[in-house]
Amino acid sequence: TRDQLQLLRALGELIIPTTDTPGAIAAGVHDFINHFSAYCATKAEQQQLIDTLTRIETAAQQAHSSSFLALPQKAQLELLNAMEQVRHGFTQDDRSRMKQLKSLVVFAYYTSEPGATQELAYLAIPGGYRGNVKLKDIGRAWALDF
Repeated sequence: TRDQLQLLRALGELIIPTTDTPGAIAAGVHDFINHFSAYCATKAEQQQLIDTLTRIETAAQQAHSSSFLALPQKAQLELLNAMEQVRHGFTQDDRSRMKQLKSLVVFAYYTSEPGATQELAYLAIPGGYRGNVKLKDIGRAWALDF
């Protein structure tokens, strides 16, 4: 729903805020997760995301008699920290769901253009391209060095 998407947008920015680089909102993390969930996630995974958003909203209503989005940022962060630390009525299942949400946000952010090119140091061809190199100068080109 529109409300769930707005909540997801706010959660993304709390997880990866705007600093000297763009945050989750600028990277369109919420739109990516919405699209990814609709087209790539199973019905169970979609329901888990919805349940996580519902749990966060319900916890905000119970603790503060207010929607999560209406809370000051400090209260929002306290609620999310309590969820991740299994405090104030949150369960281990809530913690797992929060970690999954954070993983989705991180995945969406670092595969976005701002995340990949402004947050990370992006080099399309690591080490540069040298097209004419003698094999004796580099050794085994395809060997893996574990």
